[in-house]
Amino acid sequence: MAGKNGARARGRCRRGARYARGKISRCASRCACGIFQPELDVIIPKIKQELQNIDIAVIYLSPGLHNTPEKMKEELIQNLDNLKSEKTLTLYGSGCHTEIATMLKEYNAVSPKEKNCIEMVLNPEIKAEKDKSGNIII
Repeated sequence: MAGKNGARARGRCRRGARYARGKISRCASRCACGIFQPELDVIIPKIKQELQNIDIAVIYLSPGLHNTPEKMKEELIQNLDNLKSEKTLTLYGSGCHTEIATMLKEYNAVSPKEKNCIEMVLNPEIKAEKDKSGNIII
């Protein structure tokens, strides 16, 4: 389902769902680049089945937003605003936007340490091999 800015949501977290102890949310919110949607659509049902009773909500933003930094910032902030009461994992690399670290800190969100989606899915040994061979991964 698409939101007013083109974001597609999968699943819905029940606000306030918490473990009895430790106050760890039973709701896992994600804001991800749409490039990850095919993979996440396969693994999220498996995770839900294994962890039982956990809600996983994913908001997919349009792939390629890093090519229009202002639009990326606008859409990411709009979606993080909707999730700000929850710790949110974003699937964006540190190199996808020059201000991403600041944006995520403001919204209690985290992201992988990798620079981009390619580094997130590429085995580190294979990436090192590609780097040595002169291949450029941007």
